[in-house]
Amino acid sequence: MPTTTTRKPAEVPFERIERTYQLASYNFGSYKPAVFKNSRGTGYGIRVLAKQTSSLRSTTTSYDHFEINADGIITASPRGWASMFNRKRITGLDEAIEKYAEPDGGETR
Repeated sequence: MPTTTTRKPAEVPFERIERTYQLASYNFGSYKPAVFKNSRGTGYGIRVLAKQTSSLRSTTTSYDHFEINADGIITASPRGWASMFNRKRITGLDEAIEKYAEPDGGETR
């Protein structure tokens, strides 16, 4: 009887995402960190700056997200980056959540 082996997902260190993207938190009523546990408690998210447009009177900011399941596997990536990141396990996520939990975590607002 043939045996089935399950391949371990490739790993992506959090530092690679930190170098590739500009992580983004915001403070609109309450502080929303760039790296967070999702509201359902079933995974994590990483918010990144997608686009920022300034005019004389205002600045418009758009965000994109990584969605990460409870096992640390990236299930959704910012547009155009899925082939590089999806279905890979992110390492260092717990440390990143701790680092970005407070407004002085180092990310751009």
